Formats: sequence, C-alpha cells, structure tokens
Amino acid sequence: MTAHVRKALHAYLSEEAYETWHRFAEECGVSLSAVLTALGPALSDPSEMTTGQKLEAIISQAKDDERDKRRARRKAIAQRTVEKAQQTS
Repeated sequence: MTAHVRKALHAYLSEEAYETWHRFAEECGVSLSAVLTALGPALSDPSEMTTGQKLEAIISQAKDDERDKRRARRKAIAQRTVEKAQQTS
C-alpha cells in the first residue's frame, strides 16, 4: 500500500466562517479535509476558477478522495485482522 503524506493546515477563523466551512462540507457529504484537499489543485490557477462547474468538480473530487480513503482504511483494518488471526493460530 502506498503511504500518503499528509500535512496539517491550521487557521484561525471567525466563528461564522468556521461554521460556514463545516456546514458546506456537511451539505456536500464530505469532510472539510476532503474539500480543502480537492480545492488545492483548483487554486493553483485562479484564472480557470469558475463558480458553478468548477465547484461541482471539486466536490466530486472530494467525494472520490473520501471514498478512496475509506477503502484504504477498511483494507488496512482487514489486513491487521488477518495478521492477528495468523499470529494466534
């Protein structure tokens, strides 16, 4: 399995901005981390940013990333379970 390097992003936001970010992610059905991860590449070229279609693409990417993360997590848990079972046999 390929390890993904992750880094923390820390920011101080107003209470309203904080709630807005989290509400947006919740309404899209993804975590805020997934939104920010998917948004990163889109911000690399602001001239190509549009609100409608680009935002849909970012949310779609966030959902794909979350799905992949869940699958990798389940696979890792299953692997550890198998390894523990083999150790006790």
